[in-house]
Amino acid sequence: MDFARLYEEDVETWAELQVAALRRLAQTKGPWSNVIDWENVIEEIDDWSSDRRAAQSLLRNAFAHYLKICADPESLSVRRWRIDATDFLSQAQAKLRPAMRARIDLDRVWLKARQAAANALQEFERELPASVPRRCPFTFDEIVEMDPRVDLKLMLLSEDRR
Repeated sequence: MDFARLYEEDVETWAELQVAALRRLAQTKGPWSNVIDWENVIEEIDDWSSDRRAAQSLLRNAFAHYLKICADPESLSVRRWRIDATDFLSQAQAKLRPAMRARIDLDRVWLKARQAAANALQEFERELPASVPRRCPFTFDEIVEMDPRVDLKLMLLSEDRR
């Protein structure tokens, strides 16, 4: 296997394979046994999957805030929601890597965002508009390239996104 190429093309799979190999190696006796800090080396490489989990959480929070704006555009909280959504989306974009495309279930992230927004809105007797799609209306590439400063309200509610 060409690990250098795999690293360039799919760093998350590369990291998973390296962690598995290092775990096997850490359990074998050899001159490296007392020289290498296996636990921390493995943890550092395994952090790639924590970046994916962080990106998913940030996307969920960004989507939830945009959805609250769609549902209650007159709320006194809209300005704060927009600031937070922009921040969450920017942070998510910084963590997203092409290798994550196949590992992030955007529909699942979207559903969790819908639920979080619905729960938050319920407290103020508001609901998500019926026009909000049930599936994530954005592709991975659109999310990576979108300008976080753009108000996504029109994008979320547009006919071709449902």
